[in-house]
Amino acid sequence: MMKRMFDSTTRRASTHRASSISAGPDLLRHRAAVVRWALAHGHPVDRDSLAAIINSASLPTPGQVGLHWTAHSVNTLLTQGCSNWCTAHGVRYPDNLSRTLTTYLRYLGAFRLLDADSDPMIALKRSVAEFDKDHREQLNQQLAKESTRGSAKSRHPTAQLQFLAPVLPLH
Repeated sequence: MMKRMFDSTTRRASTHRASSISAGPDLLRHRAAVVRWALAHGHPVDRDSLAAIINSASLPTPGQVGLHWTAHSVNTLLTQGCSNWCTAHGVRYPDNLSRTLTTYLRYLGAFRLLDADSDPMIALKRSVAEFDKDHREQLNQQLAKESTRGSAKSRHPTAQLQFLAPVLPLH
């Protein structure tokens, strides 16, 4: 419970999940088809990540799935699109976004659903891999920063978050 107070705004704790946000019947059918295919072929898929990806990438026309993918659009989706969509809908930012996006791109490629002027699949997957590498480096830097904060000389209780006891309700 206490950890939730320190989450960033885009990764804030929420009772709502991305997969619970209402979507048109076409988008729901599309999401269900992706999940069925991923499970049948042994690819990792997370329902909340998939909902955030498809809803973020859907066209302004209701129910239309975006099928034009470039390395730039993949990067934009991973760095801004899903985060903005999650914030706008008040849902938790999904943890397995990049793995699910790779599965989704494989699905689009397997059924030849990508637009003809989309980037080649290898370029799309490379863009996801670069995001993963950058994201991992940022997380490692953040963890290193947090570990040095715990060894600070400050005697103020908030400088030593790891020593906080959980708050339990009294009945």
